[in-house]
Order: sequence, then C-alpha cells, then structure tokens
Amino acid sequence: MNAPPTNVPEPGSLTFAGLALASRRRAQDRVKPSS
Repeated sequence: MNAPPTNVPEPGSLTFAGLALASRRRAQDRVKPSS
C-alpha cells in the first residue's frame, strides 16, 4: 500500500477543513447582508 500523496489531503484532514472553511467564508463575504 503506497502512502497517499501530500498533494491530495484525505477528507477530514486539517487542510481539507481549512479549504472548506475558506470557501464558506468567501461565499458569506460575497453575500454580505445589507442590514
């Protein structure tokens, strides 16, 4: 069994979570409520 490449982080990894968080934050920043 070969070790997975560092380029492709496994789901649930810190990198993956970080990317998801950044994406979500960007989407929220784009919407930006008017209130």
